[in-house]
Amino acid sequence: MKLREYLKKNDLDPKEFAAKSDISLQNIYYWLRGTFLPNRFYQKLIEEATQGQVASSDWKKTTKKKDGKDGKLH
Repeated sequence: MKLREYLKKNDLDPKEFAAKSDISLQNIYYWLRGTFLPNRFYQKLIEEATQGQVASSDWKKTTKKKDGKDGKLH
């Protein structure tokens, strides 16, 4: 399950999840927008905070591809 789906299913906003998981709100926004992916440390924290509903393996499915021309994400 993706983090966005987890938040919606559990009626949490990013600020509430940040407080619950002890993760910065800014990082959560980056991950929700797809700007960055959490590193292994944060993936583990998220997995623990969501009781395994958002697993580390779920993040591998969300990577964006670069088109190779300008190096930007598309």
